[in-house]
Amino acid sequence: MRRMAVIENEVIVIDGIQAILNRIRDDVVLCGSATDGLSGFDLLMETKPDIVLTDIRMPGMDGLSLIESLQPYLPDTIFIVISGYQEFEYARKALALGVLDYLDKPITIPKLQRILERAIELLDKNSHSTHDREEMFNEWIDLMLPAIRGNELQDIIHCKEGLLTLLQKEADLETLKKLVYKAACVATSVFFSDSLAGSSSEKYFPSHANLQLLESQAQVLDYLETILDRIVEKLKLRAHNQKCVPVAQILTYIDENYNRDIGLCELADMVQMNPSYLSTLFKEKVGTSFVKYLTGRRIEKAKQLLKDGGKVTQVCEQVGYHNYRYFCDLFKRTSGCTPSEYRQESSIHRSE
Repeated sequence: MRRMAVIENEVIVIDGIQAILNRIRDDVVLCGSATDGLSGFDLLMETKPDIVLTDIRMPGMDGLSLIESLQPYLPDTIFIVISGYQEFEYARKALALGVLDYLDKPITIPKLQRILERAIELLDKNSHSTHDREEMFNEWIDLMLPAIRGNELQDIIHCKEGLLTLLQKEADLETLKKLVYKAACVATSVFFSDSLAGSSSEKYFPSHANLQLLESQAQVLDYLETILDRIVEKLKLRAHNQKCVPVAQILTYIDENYNRDIGLCELADMVQMNPSYLSTLFKEKVGTSFVKYLTGRRIEKAKQLLKDGGKVTQVCEQVGYHNYRYFCDLFKRTSGCTPSEYRQESSIHRSE
């Protein structure tokens, strides 16, 4: 029995998926659902489902941020994004994060049946045969190469982790060395192609002779990881030297639009960056993730409004939350008290 979770801000869509699932599959069970990204994160970390269907645009944390945050903890989970008519570009970007596919609305029986068949097929391919492993190996390579060409650092790191996890299952040392040599050669060849080439003195290529001297699986995997990490560091340096980081622009935009449903995808479009790369860049420059920063600004503004005597229901809307209960829970989680308690305490201080 496979377990599936749905993260979607429209309850009617969740109910529809449940109804379709009951009709088409008796080997897949819905183990939970959530209507926003933050609750979805907690649900998925707790249930660890085999398959996740997630919307792209959601309050709290959008679908791409959710997937990116969970992949290190749920490496074997298959992600499928639910896409609206005008969100196909975001769906395409989601594929770069390693999701299986996107499911466009409206969700129908044939659409869900077709994509679940693919997901089950992929889960069932968790075989230790060399053929299956090489096939999955080639899929990771196919994902990694455009990521290197596009300077998409988070995608490269994701592919590296996927490759290393897969190759750990290869017990035959000689076969492992062949796969590692292929991955290292292809990655460095793309990195040092004409479009990316630096000076000839900077170029380095894997040595087959040195690889053959390695005596353990750990040494061989470390060899590949070192090469891929070096590529990532070179790309980071090049990006830093070539591009003015627009984080200040993003911070200004957040401060002016915190009361709207803004997400990482919207910001990435605004500054013409890959969402996953922007997420990494934002955390590096600001010291916290986009979601935490946005939440912090909203709670700060909420406190100010409550101090000024604003009603909790009005403040909730004014700082960008449309779910009163969710706002109250989030406020208490970050501030240690409910909005009403904070308002009352502020009122007492004002009267003193």
